[in-house]
Amino acid sequence: MNETGFFRMGQWRLTLIAVPCFVLGGVGWLRLATALREWDFLVELGVQPGPQLMAIGGALWGLLGWGALALLLLRPRGDWNRPAVFLMMLLAAILHWVDFLGFTRPAEMQVNWPFGLVVTVVGLVYFFFMLRLPLWWRKRKEAGDGK
Repeated sequence: MNETGFFRMGQWRLTLIAVPCFVLGGVGWLRLATALREWDFLVELGVQPGPQLMAIGGALWGLLGWGALALLLLRPRGDWNRPAVFLMMLLAAILHWVDFLGFTRPAEMQVNWPFGLVVTVVGLVYFFFMLRLPLWWRKRKEAGDGK
């Protein structure tokens, strides 16, 4: 697929997409490192379901964030990288909410869920339009129709 003019991903757009991917991956790897470093303390504290979930969640966020970053930087004009990056961010959001709703115990920690939901939706909308998915879909459809 030829990406020229309006459809081409410029450097500034690539940067504005890559930075949140880098931050998400970094936060994930820091969460994994914290779980491993403080494993004994978390077990002694009796955190449920335990540091395993914290470590697994951190590794998944790290892989999703830096995987999306690698996909963007290594193949910025790849045919399917835009929807793949969006799906990776959607999966990271789903993992966050499963972790938050399923494993956050005290009710006091769940007070800010409306704010978290707004931030999640705004972030996904941001990625959706920064990746220009509506335009990508229209171009794919036109290419499939032979136009």
